Amino acid sequence: TCSKGGRCVFDKEFRCACRSCRFQKCIQSGMNAKAIKWPTSSKRASTSSFSGLEIGTDLSDSPLISQRVHEPPRTIANFSEINYCGEISNLLAKESRILSIRKKLSLFTSRKMEEILEMPSLIGSTDPSLRLRERSDYLTQQYSVNPIKYWMISDLHLIIEYCKSFPVFNQLTQMDMMVLLSHMGGLQMILTQSYYSAKNGHGTNTFPDGTIAIKEIDNNSRCSSALRRTVDTPWVDQLFSQPVQLMVDLNLSDASYALLRAVALFSPVADELSPEGRRMISTERERLADLLTRTLFREHGSGAPMKLVEMQSMLQTMYRLDERRRAQFVYFSVVSKDSQLSALGRAVYLREKRNTITISK
Repeated sequence: TCSKGGRCVFDKEFRCACRSCRFQKCIQSGMNAKAIKWPTSSKRASTSSFSGLEIGTDLSDSPLISQRVHEPPRTIANFSEINYCGEISNLLAKESRILSIRKKLSLFTSRKMEEILEMPSLIGSTDPSLRLRERSDYLTQQYSVNPIKYWMISDLHLIIEYCKSFPVFNQLTQMDMMVLLSHMGGLQMILTQSYYSAKNGHGTNTFPDGTIAIKEIDNNSRCSSALRRTVDTPWVDQLFSQPVQLMVDLNLSDASYALLRAVALFSPVADELSPEGRRMISTERERLADLLTRTLFREHGSGAPMKLVEMQSMLQTMYRLDERRRAQFVYFSVVSKDSQLSALGRAVYLREKRNTITISK
């Protein structure tokens, strides 16, 4: 619904400000709400498209594709109910495990991405605390200095652990793993933080210990210049508050969120992937997207196509915010050398040179 009673004015700069009014304008212009624009197989991987959704492109600029979504895709029409329920249960179990680890353990680390990728998965461990070797006094010190950085590093670490829980991810070369993480790690962090902030009743990004990101940035002089707010950088408010509000408005079920997050992970804008890596990622994306579509039809019936459009719009907004954050980090790293990024942050946001070591399968 529109907070202004459907009276929003659109122009080039604010065409995505209100999803409700934008959708109504599209309907008035002749858009069929039940027709989803599906990418063709000939589209370049750089469009970062997955079945029904395209990350990193403007919805209004998407090419018209004739395929319609009035029922679950044929590829899973005969998918076993037992297998379907098993897939959903597996994803929900991952999210439950991730939430438990995020609340109970500190994943703040000084390790590099390559080191974490070669370690056993935390999500599948019976006692994750045994693998975390950082000294408690060191963690306490880092938290007291900058709790925002502390939680960002912890969440990036947890995102790597989440990726390692997918068999397809573990079959990639280390180079492809790092490419995928460098392109989608930031978006994954926004998705996770905004979903759980919204689910816990918060209107802005709030960490498990109650730290409110925007307030901490205002009060902590040690926060990175790349994130510190000034009159010229209102985008930081958007970065930490707009995704949460989008999640509140979208009101996803746990199953829909888990599937959307998984689909988004395997939708990189990355020409650097190897041909085999691109093929494996594309196959996994299509499989997960079909499961998401089936789930939405179960939950929303004929409203499923509209829900897909809303999901697409939300991901596009989050993607743009994450790319803006990346640009800020790059700028401060090059110009003022004040990005203050950790080893994980540099790998994700600065995309520092990656080696070509392949993890043994």
